[in-house]
Amino acid sequence: MQKQLLIVMLLCVSLLSYGQDRVVSGVVRGAEDGQPIPGVNVLVKGTNVGTTTDADGNFRISLPSGSET
Repeated sequence: MQKQLLIVMLLCVSLLSYGQDRVVSGVVRGAEDGQPIPGVNVLVKGTNVGTTTDADGNFRISLPSGSET
C-alpha cells in the first residue's frame, strides 16, 4: 500500500512540474481616452490560444510553455 501511495505521489509531482503555464491578466484600454474596451480578442502570438476581454476590459490568459508574446 505504501509503495502504491509513493508512486501516485511521484506521478502527481511530475505532472505538476510539467504543466507550469504562466497566467497573464490585465485590462485593455483605449489609446485616446484610457477607457476599458470590452470584447477585444487577446491572443498568444504564434498559437491558437486566446481569450476575449469582459465588459470591463479585463482578460486572463494562460501562456503555454515556451511562449513569450
